[in-house]
Amino acid sequence: MELYRNLEAGTAGRPRPTARAGDLAERLSRVESLLSEVLSAIEGLSRDLRSGMDRIAEELRRIRAEERAVPALEGAVRRLSGPEGWAPLAEVLEEVSRELGVGRDYLADLVAGLESRGVCELSPGGREEIPLGGRYVGLIRWKGG
Repeated sequence: MELYRNLEAGTAGRPRPTARAGDLAERLSRVESLLSEVLSAIEGLSRDLRSGMDRIAEELRRIRAEERAVPALEGAVRRLSGPEGWAPLAEVLEEVSRELGVGRDYLADLVAGLESRGVCELSPGGREEIPLGGRYVGLIRWKGG
């Protein structure tokens, strides 16, 4: 619209434009409107792209943390386990949390996922049980995988 207004202002005081000049002004106005729509679409795509990139970056951080956490969990279970291979889950989580600087809740969720993939076993018992996956567990045993 601004382009159209500028065109009108530039022709003020001149003889009335011919039909052809009016047609040109109308076309320029439509082009400006279309360009405005294109710009809005590009801005929307840019926001979507940034949001997608943020989600990808967060997922990569999660994967990197998991790559460090799984070996640390396995090592802690093996160090803290008794003759039957069971280790106190709370102590394992505390040790790995200190070692990696990640939260116990994150590690507990990771352990639940590892159990569902058959990497470890969880069992009630021990000195301290924590709620995990709708049950209370206090012991962990590493199976590998």
